[in-house]
Amino acid sequence: MLRGDGFSILRSALEAVSPETAIQNSVSFYPHSGKLIIFGEEMDIRSFRKIHLIAVGKAAPRMADALENILGNYLTDGLVVTKYGHAIPLKKCRIMEAGHPIPDEKSLEAGNQIREYFQTATCKDHLILFLLSGGASSLLCSPAEGISLEEIRAMNQALLSCGADIHEVNTIRRQVSAIKGGKLLADKGGAAVVTLAISDVVGDRPESIGSGPTVPDPTTFADAMEIISKYSLADMLPDSMIRHIGQGYQRENNNLGKIASPPESLHFHIILNNETGLRAAKLAAENLGYSTRILSTRQTGILADCAATFHKSIRNAEPGKICLLSGGECTVKLPPNPGKGGRNQYFTWEMRGLLAEYLRPFWFASIGTDGTDGPTDAAGAWLDRQILRDYENIRREERYSPRVINQTMNFYPLWDRLGNLIRTGPTGTNVMDVQIFLSDFRTEDISGK
Repeated sequence: MLRGDGFSILRSALEAVSPETAIQNSVSFYPHSGKLIIFGEEMDIRSFRKIHLIAVGKAAPRMADALENILGNYLTDGLVVTKYGHAIPLKKCRIMEAGHPIPDEKSLEAGNQIREYFQTATCKDHLILFLLSGGASSLLCSPAEGISLEEIRAMNQALLSCGADIHEVNTIRRQVSAIKGGKLLADKGGAAVVTLAISDVVGDRPESIGSGPTVPDPTTFADAMEIISKYSLADMLPDSMIRHIGQGYQRENNNLGKIASPPESLHFHIILNNETGLRAAKLAAENLGYSTRILSTRQTGILADCAATFHKSIRNAEPGKICLLSGGECTVKLPPNPGKGGRNQYFTWEMRGLLAEYLRPFWFASIGTDGTDGPTDAAGAWLDRQILRDYENIRREERYSPRVINQTMNFYPLWDRLGNLIRTGPTGTNVMDVQIFLSDFRTEDISGK
């Protein structure tokens, strides 16, 4: 019963964060009058000679497909960049697949081609519709002068394994890029640019979604240097990068500091986020009779601490039929040679230990809403008392022992052996991670009456 309810609630959350629905709710077009309304902003489509669609991220293909259907032949052309395995057929837009979470040659090619779009759209009668979603920081690559693709790859590897949160990671990414942090707007000439974004970052900060290619950067080289010091990255990052950031820091000092620019709120709109999915999950759980509470839509910090906080809420819950929900993105510091797995499989592992003494019936799951948890084909994993019992039967095998799993973070083979991986396939969206806990008990259950 709990397992069936849990998967039903998960499906409701994923259905609610559909990119197609988000675009349809945000964009209205009336061909007879030429009126185009984007997130409440009205414009006359007949005033534009050319309309270009640029989409980057894991949700880019489905966002682009929805907008193609709305605009039809009024759309001139477009380019869509997404993760390998996420492409779908499109009518007007070319589609490219590139590297994620580490950029590759295709990411570099995509960065160059999108810059060309912006550079050629120099007239006021050009409109660029820029669709942004999670994964864009890696998929779109254009290093600052003097920095190579291989050095960008090395930087990403170091940043993703040091324990920095996404805002810190993207602060450094922006400082070493020729297009991130609003630099892409420098190429646009007189064209109008409207950005619609699906947020995959805690707090929905525009400059951190895809590292903000169309959003002025509020951070500085000094901020980047503080992050390098905080995580002892000086010896891990390429020399060219340290030199570039150091030179930028000196220029800032000579100019008496950089004044942070606010986001261009008029033309930047967040159309979907983690809260959307959690609210749908809450409604689904309540319709199933659960007393439901959203613990957080902005969960962040060290993953083990996040799991401990979630478990504390379970311990403090009142008896009854309960559902606890949480969302966000925890940080993980990887061992030198990590095994196969992802954040959500790790979260499930931590909950395994915390729930080992939980005597009541329960079901728990942690998933990445994009359907790919780390470099695996699973979205995450689930637990109940049966899985805990099954683990006890194999934990004496060396490779599945708590000591080895904690050292290697090799979660995927363990959960695959136990049969509790969640495989949704690529969902075409990305609004961070979701955790669900269900329990159905009454006061008399504890006494055995």
